[in-house]
Amino acid sequence: MINKKKISRIYLLLFLSFFIIHFYQLFTQHWSGVLDQDLIIIYNSILLNSGVEQEYRDHPAFTTFLINSLFYKVLFLFSNNPRDINSIFNSTNIDETFQFYFYISRTINFFINILLLYFFNKILKKLNLKREFRFFICIIFILSIGYISTFFF
Repeated sequence: MINKKKISRIYLLLFLSFFIIHFYQLFTQHWSGVLDQDLIIIYNSILLNSGVEQEYRDHPAFTTFLINSLFYKVLFLFSNNPRDINSIFNSTNIDETFQFYFYISRTINFFINILLLYFFNKILKKLNLKREFRFFICIIFILSIGYISTFFF
């Protein structure tokens, strides 16, 4: 039987591992490194803040666009980065601006994934599963290619 303390330590170890790997990758990857995802998410999140019609309203990541655009609006209060798509394209440092939004978007994604795991565990708890079963189901979920790829690709 695995006690609660061991489970907490394993979760903490996994969290710290993902955290370290995530931030290493974050600062070594360019925003154009994965054009399929990062550019689409950043671009459409900025479009929502610009008042321009958003291109992917039926996209599965539309909630991500909304969450990112809300965080971008809060960050606008504290930074002097261009706020809308036209001012970004008219600026002289487009690359640095998109890199800034890349950092923010990836960090938001990291915490969304951690919250997803937390709520997944809470749902399993509501289903009255034993702690050990919840732990192993969450470990399987964490180590699945789909979950891991949301952190890094």
